[in-house]
Formats: sequence, C-alpha cells, structure tokens
Amino acid sequence: MRFRCVDTSGGALQFSPKRTCNIIVATAVLHNICIDNKVPDPVGRAVINDGNDNVYRGTLNDGTENMDSEDKKAFEVNARVFSGGLSKEQVIDYYNKWDDYEAHLQPGRYNGPAYAAEAVDRSFPSNKDTIEILDVAAGTGLVGEELVKKGFKRFHALDPSENMLRKARMKNIYEKFFCEFLSVEPSPNISNGTYPCVVCSGGFGSGHIPSDGLLEMIRITKPGGMIIIVMREEYLNIPEYCNSLEPLMKKYEKEGLWVCVEKSIVHKYFCDKTGIIFRFQVNQNSQ
Repeated sequence: MRFRCVDTSGGALQFSPKRTCNIIVATAVLHNICIDNKVPDPVGRAVINDGNDNVYRGTLNDGTENMDSEDKKAFEVNARVFSGGLSKEQVIDYYNKWDDYEAHLQPGRYNGPAYAAEAVDRSFPSNKDTIEILDVAAGTGLVGEELVKKGFKRFHALDPSENMLRKARMKNIYEKFFCEFLSVEPSPNISNGTYPCVVCSGGFGSGHIPSDGLLEMIRITKPGGMIIIVMREEYLNIPEYCNSLEPLMKKYEKEGLWVCVEKSIVHKYFCDKTGIIFRFQVNQNSQ
C-alpha cells in the first residue's frame, strides 16, 4: 500500500470526519497519478488494469509479511507477471527471462502441479500408460513431472514461452510441444476432440488464459474426457474473471457442453494462498 494511513497496517486516522475524508481523497488522487506515470505499487498490493480503464487495487499480495525471505522473494517475482496491464508479448518475454522459475516455484512453495496431478489421478485410476494428456501452460514441465510420479506416461505441452518449453523438452517426458497461447481462437495445430485429458495448473490469472479460452479447452477434449483446472482461488475475483470465468463455466454446463464433477478448495496452493480445483467431464455431444 502506498499510504499506510489508509491501510489496515497503519491503524486509524485520528482526525475529524471532514479532515479524514480530505486525506482519503488526496491519497486516491496521488495514487492515480502514480498509476498514470507507471510508478510501481509497493509490494503488498496488486494493481490490475483490465484494459478498459477499470483499475483493481486488491489484496492479491497481502500476507507476505508472514513469509520467510525466500518465499517472499518468489511470491513477489511471480506477482509481477500476474499484476495486470501486460501485453501477451510482455508476458511471454517475462517468462522467457525467468531463469529461476523452478527455484521460485519449487514443490512445497508452489503445490499447484501436485494438486493437478492428484486430480488427474482421481479422473483416470487405470490405463495410465495410454492416457494422452495435454498440459496447458506447461511452463518447464512441473505438472508433467508430478504426473510421472502417478504413473502417467504420455504428455503434450502447450505454452507460449519458447524458453519454458526448451527446459521442459530437456526433461524428456513430453512427446509433443505447442508454442502458443491458449485462447478462444482454435489452435490450427490441434484437432477437435484430440485429448482424453486436458490439465492446466497456474495458467489462469491476469494477462494469461482468457475466460473464453474455456471453449477451446472443450473443443480439443474428447467427448467423455476430462478438463482439470487448478488456480489461485482469489483470481476468480479479479476484473478479468469476476464476471466471466465462473459464469461461463456454469453457462457451458447449462448448454450441455460439460459437467462439473469437482470444485474443491486446497490449502497452500502457492505459499499460504488457497487454490481451487475444477474438474469437468466433457459431454458426448459437445463436438
């Protein structure tokens, strides 16, 4: 927060109501001037612009004061790429230059990949060596590594960062790679109903997979197949998703495209942040 006098960490404004109102207005004006001039917001608050001049100043980074130094550093580095206002090209560039990605998102700190693998395991308890799985927003292959531990063997990776996929390729666990963003536009490289399982951990957030990208996930999943999404729970409330992501999930279910078989909250998804798991089964008549 730029001004502790109006933050919960700074106590209360011990002035008359009129003067307190003047202080609040002044801090709001100064804060907006900082945004216009691209002055970074201090760590502890996220400033997210949805592209329509609607600025969200939420509490996505709150809680870092209770983290150790290494967790806090990893949290801050990750927060920058999810802070909003970045173009697709800037997001890709950020990931391409994120050399300490796996050190920052190591197991125990970032548990999304493990949760995703567990959800896949619940969906496919048998014939694991034949199930072809598309890992969306695969990054360096953290989900793939967790899936191997569960006995799965066939993976394809989709991610817009060439450098992330280069590192994933070195692990020799993926059979095919797609260097592209997942969006509502159909991928020219993936046919309808290709995969019995599509999994995504950490791919949803500001500047990442758009809400209508759900439709593309449905398109490329085989009828009867599973779509698994693991993400930070609080991201459901950012401007990019608050009026679209879950509403679209429910809309597609109402239209008969898929059925939600699980919606569960998990703890310590990333550091002390809670995550949410969605599992959908694509209907037979969805194509």
